[in-house]
Amino acid sequence: MISHTKQNERSKETVLITGFPSFNTYRLCQEILSSPYEFQGRIYFLVHPKKLEEAQKIINRFSSEKQSYLYLLEGDTTAIDLGLSAAEFETLTREINRIHHWSEIQDPPHQASIERICIEGTHEILEFARACTRLRCLIYHSSTAVSGDKEGIVFETDLKMGQRFQNIMQQMHARAEKKVRQAMSYLPIAVIRPNWIVGDSIHGEVDMQSGPGLFIQQVISHPFISPPYFQKDALFPVVPIDYVTRAANQIGCHDQAYGHTFHLIDPQPLRAEQAFQLIAELAGYPSTKATGESHFSPVRILQRESLWERTPLLRFFLDSMTIHVRYDSTEADQLLAGSGLHCAPFESYVSRLVHSIQHKNRESQEGNA
Repeated sequence: MISHTKQNERSKETVLITGFPSFNTYRLCQEILSSPYEFQGRIYFLVHPKKLEEAQKIINRFSSEKQSYLYLLEGDTTAIDLGLSAAEFETLTREINRIHHWSEIQDPPHQASIERICIEGTHEILEFARACTRLRCLIYHSSTAVSGDKEGIVFETDLKMGQRFQNIMQQMHARAEKKVRQAMSYLPIAVIRPNWIVGDSIHGEVDMQSGPGLFIQQVISHPFISPPYFQKDALFPVVPIDYVTRAANQIGCHDQAYGHTFHLIDPQPLRAEQAFQLIAELAGYPSTKATGESHFSPVRILQRESLWERTPLLRFFLDSMTIHVRYDSTEADQLLAGSGLHCAPFESYVSRLVHSIQHKNRESQEGNA
């Protein structure tokens, strides 16, 4: 139970969020503003110059009262001093109490951009955090992707575990988290490691720039063609955004979180084949099954690979379903015990995701008609 004094302190905090205006950071902002302690502080968003217009449109979704707590700052997490002016840097380092750093990788065109976002961005945010005189916690949003091709059970304390990396995203997340682990000796840091974030379990809103969102779209559009390299008995590694943002907000405000890593996962995930079939059935194809490689001619296999590997993030998501791994979440479970917060099982909300995507597809078709 959080005391009244601590709730009052949290309600007046100054927070910095990077990665805005992504789907995940927008939802994080919603969570902070809707917290039961009635947030009345300030939330600064570090926004790349190219995304300022989009960011302002998203800010405009909030009520006038909520907007009074929100501030857009033009900057760049990969730049020295986050690309801020000297005056802005000095002001923020005096005011900031909590930082949510979220490296958003949305179909980057090449390896260099992923490395810059993950490695240079992490270095700069650690330097900024070190300069903050009132910092209570840096909440670093990582990913279970750091485990690479490791099979079996992965614990929250694991990072270097003899794994190999299937793609550049896994490798860069692991390298960045190594830097964060080293900084835990002199900074109050909590690392959040969710599975792949899929969408909202309550309203069905889906991030169509995410691996899971692209996966569901592909199944809806091509239900009789399963992904290449599909391990049907591998687990479907997704978690809803509403659970992640609520858990991250609670963990980041908990005094016992510093110096720890937290897995945010579905404790009873479906197998990949089950998820594929369920999505297809909800899309109106009840007899669909994930098809094995042997059923395809060489030409058809090439067509299938082209279909399913259109974007890097979709390929990265498919990589996560070629390994047999489970993530232990003891630290997260213990810290969140008594909060009433639980991860909804995928089968309880997938229909909302499918219907949301189908609705967007119809709107797009009508707009192009």
